[in-house]
Amino acid sequence: MTDEYSSREDLLNELDRLRQENNELQIQNQALVKAMHDLYGTNHGNIIKPVMQSVNEQSYLNSRAKPGPMPPGNKKYHISELIDVDLLQHLLDSFYGLTGIMHALLDVDNNILSRTGWTDICLNFHRECKETERKCKISDSYIGGHLQNGPYIKYKCLNGLIDYATPIIVEGQHLATIYMGQLLNEPPDEEYFRMQAQEFGFDEEAYMEALHKVNIVPEDQIKPIMEFYSKLGQVLASIGLERRRSIEAAEDKFSKAFHCSPAPITITTLKEGKYLEVNDAWVKHTGYTRNEAIGKNGIDLDIWVNKQERNLWIEQLSGQGNIVNFKAVFRMRSGVERNYLISAELVEMNGEKCIICVHNDITDQIQAEQALRRSEEKFSRVFHGSPIMMTLSALEESAILDANEAFYRGMGYTHNEIIGQSIPDEIKIFVNPHSHKDLGAVIHEEGRLEGVQIDFRTKSGEIRHGILWGQLLYLNNKLCRMTSLIDITEQKHIEQEMARLSDLNLIGEMAASIGHEIRNPMTSVRGFLQMFKDKYVEDKEFLDLMIEELDRANGIISEFLGMAKNKIVYLQPQYIDQVVKAIYPMLEADANYRGIKINLELGKPPMPVIDQNEIRQVILNLARNGLEAMESGGTLTIGTTAEKGEIILYVKDEGPGLKPEFIDKIGTPFFTTKEKGTGLGLAVCYSIAARHKAKLEFESSFRGTTFKMRFREHKEE
Repeated sequence: MTDEYSSREDLLNELDRLRQENNELQIQNQALVKAMHDLYGTNHGNIIKPVMQSVNEQSYLNSRAKPGPMPPGNKKYHISELIDVDLLQHLLDSFYGLTGIMHALLDVDNNILSRTGWTDICLNFHRECKETERKCKISDSYIGGHLQNGPYIKYKCLNGLIDYATPIIVEGQHLATIYMGQLLNEPPDEEYFRMQAQEFGFDEEAYMEALHKVNIVPEDQIKPIMEFYSKLGQVLASIGLERRRSIEAAEDKFSKAFHCSPAPITITTLKEGKYLEVNDAWVKHTGYTRNEAIGKNGIDLDIWVNKQERNLWIEQLSGQGNIVNFKAVFRMRSGVERNYLISAELVEMNGEKCIICVHNDITDQIQAEQALRRSEEKFSRVFHGSPIMMTLSALEESAILDANEAFYRGMGYTHNEIIGQSIPDEIKIFVNPHSHKDLGAVIHEEGRLEGVQIDFRTKSGEIRHGILWGQLLYLNNKLCRMTSLIDITEQKHIEQEMARLSDLNLIGEMAASIGHEIRNPMTSVRGFLQMFKDKYVEDKEFLDLMIEELDRANGIISEFLGMAKNKIVYLQPQYIDQVVKAIYPMLEADANYRGIKINLELGKPPMPVIDQNEIRQVILNLARNGLEAMESGGTLTIGTTAEKGEIILYVKDEGPGLKPEFIDKIGTPFFTTKEKGTGLGLAVCYSIAARHKAKLEFESSFRGTTFKMRFREHKEE
């Protein structure tokens, strides 16, 4: 059993270790999920949601720097990565609707990203003529080369119109330029423009009509407009930069969590289930290389053992957008099947619905739980099926947690009466209340207890003998005590009976050897004393006393001879009820004299083979013992019955019962509790029982004592 407990304890420790590892994986997976949430929406169908952070506009404007080298370690960005160009186009279109002033947004390579409100004179004339277009480019170059001169730059182009530009600079990086212009600060010199039309061959009337459409904006109104453009561009770019960095930080966090996680992680498409990415842990677990997996799905690799499981998983994931701890069995490349808890999130990547899936391998935990369950089932079968009385109790509280059927039968308690109760506070099993405390100290110090003899008390109050074993073990991480108790009462009675019979045989042999030698001279002495009574009348009183003592001695010798092993008995089938009825009048007279009632319970059992005179002697001895044990007003019961092939004669009194210290000595020759007893009455009864191959037993409590003689039933041959 010790090996079994050791193995069970090892299983519990291993299971705790595996559960701890799984908890750690869950914590790591939570970090991964957080990183996923930083990048992706929690509901399926959402597009990527970057983390937007506000920017203090004034702090930026105060720290605005001229274009220059990037700070060490900073990454260069294109303006389109930071600003939603379509949104900016919409804002500037609205501003153009209010002011009528054109604008354009160009990147650092002078690519036009956005433009609104370009004038006809520029579009249809200046940009269409190679010579005037060359002048436009000269203007653009000049502006580009002098952006660092101030918050914005003004330049009158060689074609006669005025342009303004302000750079978008974030953390020293020139990202783009906002242009505003193709306007005049005052009414135009029409003669100058007519001459220009003639010089370059423009339709003069159409050219002048286009000139009249050019906005005239005084210089003092330009400054707030350019400041607005400047602030708008800087704020949008700064917000975009912070947003981009948040995205990159989240991507970096996700990438590290993805690739460094000890749990297998995959990214697959929802529609076809194709692997887009797998981490190293997945490769290690499954045995497939990354190249073998990418572009294929779980069906192609035959990973899903149960295809219906996958369909159910996809159905739940599609409906809920995420799923946690879905149980599934996967087949590795080697063919080995392992158990996983899979948690997945549905996201959208590049316009396609995808699944990010985290796998938690619980195979070892399941195997440990199964091994523990088998161990517990084995222990339970041994515990509950054992013929030995066994209990499980908490060590500190001494409360009984479980007991087996043998315990209930042996102690007389039911399950509800014993479970949760404390020994010895509520269930007083130990006869000696101090022994429980002493034995508890031993088992606590040494971890076990072996072969300790104790006296225990059943529910009925009967005191019995047993041998106790104990063992400490852990149940649900709680230190408990398992005890085993073997009832040796019957064994002890048999040993006592054998010792008693041995003594009786020895005394019987002595009685047979010397009984007649003593009796013959005593008979002669008694005869002479009888004769002297007539001759010595004055001494008659003394002579009667001498004769009485000789008769008493003769009676003791007769009882001695009654214990002789080789005494001749005349056994024949006879009803015990007849023997009881024959002796009843004599017993009744004795009982009436003592004020005691005799009750007969004759059950008319079959006939045993008996010696009538010896059984008569047994009834007399047992009945007189019972009468002498009771006070006036009691009832002595003499009965017969049949039980399981045996015929039982019993005598039951209502006395105070035998003291515990006397029980082991009952039947021993010359042991008596009476003032004038010889101590041979019960010894003779045991000898008679032995000659009849019967069994004499007794039960004693504070309610009285019952002696039973069990005979074998006689069967006709």
